[in-house]
Amino acid sequence: MRTIAGARIGVLALAIVAARSVTGTDVTTSVPDPFAFLPPGVEMNGADRGRLDAGRTVIRVLPGRDRELALMAAVRIDAPPERLLSWTSRIAPLLQSRYVPIVVRFSSPPRIEDLSALELEEGDLNDLRNCRPGDCGVKLSAGDIARLQQRITGRSDWKPGVQQEFRRIVLDRTATYLSDGDLGLPPYNDHRDPIAADAEFASLIRRLGLLPPGISEYLQAYPRIGHPDVVESFLYWSKETLGGKPIVSVTHAALVRGAGSTGAPALVVSKQVFATHYRTGAVSMTAIAGSSPNRSLVYLHRSHVDVLQGFFAGLVRRIVEGRIRDEAPAVLNAIRARLERSNPP
Repeated sequence: MRTIAGARIGVLALAIVAARSVTGTDVTTSVPDPFAFLPPGVEMNGADRGRLDAGRTVIRVLPGRDRELALMAAVRIDAPPERLLSWTSRIAPLLQSRYVPIVVRFSSPPRIEDLSALELEEGDLNDLRNCRPGDCGVKLSAGDIARLQQRITGRSDWKPGVQQEFRRIVLDRTATYLSDGDLGLPPYNDHRDPIAADAEFASLIRRLGLLPPGISEYLQAYPRIGHPDVVESFLYWSKETLGGKPIVSVTHAALVRGAGSTGAPALVVSKQVFATHYRTGAVSMTAIAGSSPNRSLVYLHRSHVDVLQGFFAGLVRRIVEGRIRDEAPAVLNAIRARLERSNPP
């Protein structure tokens, strides 16, 4: 149970970026509220603003339904909105840490060489030996499972071949998403009921809250439509090692500028394309708002987590949410320090 809970912190570590908050704004004054873009139920109350005034981070686990895990985070920062976009564009220097040791932005177009550092753990390799559609220890489609089984069956030295075939599977998923979006991705078939990426994302984006006009539609219909405020869009893969099974994931990051309708001049919206464990879908938004010397960044995240169901779901949820409250401030402040220090290397 401890390792399952530890892995959930990966939900926070892959996506969090930091910010500085404008605090103490009285809604009766003419000063714009930098938190006005937050959706109903996620407002920054007086106590939260007081914590930010005192130099503390705000971490709030939001109510979640069924498999849903949701959170909001905020912290002061002395960095302009453009720095959020420039650091995210480089992505690896921003996210790499002892929790996320590997972060690689895909080339355009993606190449197998982009995945040269990808190595499945021994536990995953052992799970794949007995993997079947509907019963697999790694989140894969039925077709993916068949491809890997062909590399295993009747071979004594099957592990190097499986490693390389898994890299090709990740590359194929990435290329498919870039050409066809969620609709082209095969469903996860590791459990009895297959789970489709487009349905997962549609459910999560409805619950995430307010995004700039057209951004939800852009992400849902990607790549069939564009958006004028998206200044950069790219995919990266990463490996998280946070106490449970290491997670290999692919993420779509969209950098948005000029989102005046939200009160935030810079946004990063991230969407999960693939993950080997736990998360069947995830979406997050990070926004720097306000003006110097008082700036504010708020991070919102929602994901579907398969361990938050079944007989022990309530206990697992309490453990996971407790770990987030305990460990998230350190993650948030470490990334804030990078953003405040300088432009990305």
